[in-house]
Amino acid sequence: MHRMVECELRTIIIHENADQQFIYLREKQGSRTFPIVIAITEALAIDRFVKEQRVSRPQTHELFHATIGALGAEVARV
Repeated sequence: MHRMVECELRTIIIHENADQQFIYLREKQGSRTFPIVIAITEALAIDRFVKEQRVSRPQTHELFHATIGALGAEVARV
């Protein structure tokens, strides 16, 4: 059985001329880091969220989050 390890965002690396971007997660209760390869669109969305920058139109994940909240539900874990 696998156990979930709680992580937090450590670093976002954006290379605008590359197809692949990287985010690094770090264990909250440890020292390990975990790189994840993502696309530029997702990297920019995460970067905007962290910097509290908003765009004029909500993105799909923002609409999904708002819909879940409007239904009185919440995401327990991913």
